[in-house]
Amino acid sequence: MASIRFLEKQIIEKIAAGEVIVNPAAVVKELVENSIDANSKNIEIETDGGGKTLIRVIDDGDGIETEDLGVAFERYATSKIADSIEEIQTLGFRGEALSSIAAVSSIRASSRHKESEKGLAVSLKAGELISSEARTMQQGTIIEVRSLFFNLPARLKNMKKDSSETQAIIDASGMLALSHPEVSIKLVCDGKTLFHTNGDGLFESAATSIYGKKFVSSCIPVEFDEHPLYIQGLLISPAFIEAVPKRAVFINGRYVKSQTVNRAVDQAYFDACGKKGASMVLYLALPHKYVDVNVHPSKTDVQLSNESLITMLIKQAVTNSLSSVYVARQSAIEPEKTSVAMPVFEKAQEYFPAQAQAFQSSLGDSLLNDGLAADAIEAEPAFESLQKQTLAALSHMSYIGCAFGLYALLESNEAIYVVDTHAAHERVLYEAYLDSYNSKSISSQPLLVPVMLNMPPSQYQAIVSCTDDFNSIGYEITDMGDGSIAVRSVPSALSSAAVDNLLYSLADDLSSSGLDGFGQTRSEALIKKACHSAVRGDANISESELRPLLKSLAEASVPFTCPHGRPIISTISMKSFMRAFERIN
Repeated sequence: MASIRFLEKQIIEKIAAGEVIVNPAAVVKELVENSIDANSKNIEIETDGGGKTLIRVIDDGDGIETEDLGVAFERYATSKIADSIEEIQTLGFRGEALSSIAAVSSIRASSRHKESEKGLAVSLKAGELISSEARTMQQGTIIEVRSLFFNLPARLKNMKKDSSETQAIIDASGMLALSHPEVSIKLVCDGKTLFHTNGDGLFESAATSIYGKKFVSSCIPVEFDEHPLYIQGLLISPAFIEAVPKRAVFINGRYVKSQTVNRAVDQAYFDACGKKGASMVLYLALPHKYVDVNVHPSKTDVQLSNESLITMLIKQAVTNSLSSVYVARQSAIEPEKTSVAMPVFEKAQEYFPAQAQAFQSSLGDSLLNDGLAADAIEAEPAFESLQKQTLAALSHMSYIGCAFGLYALLESNEAIYVVDTHAAHERVLYEAYLDSYNSKSISSQPLLVPVMLNMPPSQYQAIVSCTDDFNSIGYEITDMGDGSIAVRSVPSALSSAAVDNLLYSLADDLSSSGLDGFGQTRSEALIKKACHSAVRGDANISESELRPLLKSLAEASVPFTCPHGRPIISTISMKSFMRAFERIN
């Protein structure tokens, strides 16, 4: 008897549904993407019970023609591609979403096509058509999904708590709202409005609704256009990099997870300011031949062709933005007036999931309808935006003096500018040294007496394995054996006073990153060299020394932060002084 046989249709559909519909948030994603593809201007998402009880998506799009509504729930039925998947321009295209959702739930779908006078309503259960009837309704589509996974008890049993599934729906809906700021999207979970974007087409507006005004105010705008890549969006200022970054990347209108983009942004930030993990809301446009979205059923994992070119262009875009503007916390001689920005519902779920819904309800609808995600409450942020042209003006401002031996004070008509001279010197020295390295023009100075260093085995091995690399950055190091090395030359531009401490520090880095890791730590090494050679905190810089330093700073590629990412310039406005002395409110 043959042991290989064809699976039954219901089993095939359940297996397929398990690949596409992994949780309620996946249902929301697929339905809303269909609504966006249908040219909707307004979309409302409603869920109950973490989406397991109900998911309802209402749109005002083109609608589905009467003869197509039943067919739409058949597997591989789609209106979005004909013969080719090489240049897909719609969010959905596989023809799997509706059939997969229908296979594991009860569905009622109603739709009226833009060219029809009446609509049609159909009901399905476990993929089987139950009823069909004409319906008078507005143009658009309403799809209600109930009892999700009712016929897959194992999958239903492994679903997360309602609060966790609701948070996943919030996250997925937020990405959809950000991906198409020209569409107004409203999310209502368990009767509470969590966000409502206005659909004005501005990504700043959508980002404010999803992440809050404070986040947007702490970001730097980015816009870059060099074939084949166009980028626009928001990058977090180095002053506000968080432990857990917010990362929203969209390619050709589709939310994606791209390690290529993440790595390129991280590299650009680290090269510029010694930090990684920057938050971002980035919109990338690429010719469709560069993007393969057909690598995973979720369509969020994409594959980019010519990654080296795309990486180079992304790094250039990020570097350009970081060099042109800087957002910092406003310096003031009075307390900041910002209140705590707290995504209340999100934190309630994280720490008190059982009480989250009750806690949310106690806040009232008034706090949930202010256009902020997760019930975020915040006052006007006290941030300042420094433009690059400000730097050119600094060297011509009136010099007041040096505070605490470190902070140079300069006065304009409206503010006092405070310059961290140590950080400024670090930045100028770092870029000069990096330019010398890149142009292979680093010069060395021999030491009259070599510096002898004895190191533990791991550090010793790390250093002697990289002597050629040290030679390339201006050091001459000789292996003396038995855990000892001799430093005979150092870069001419740098101080030799602390060469022993510097080499020990570099040895730690190299031993922790592996013996072949010098290429990965070269930037860290250069940063530390610049730091150790910069003016010290008690230098009390004079005006004659400050002016050329400010001029060099204005010419730096990333002039707002030291190589470690600390701010170089801040301001105290005249209004702050006037408020402190009660001249104005």
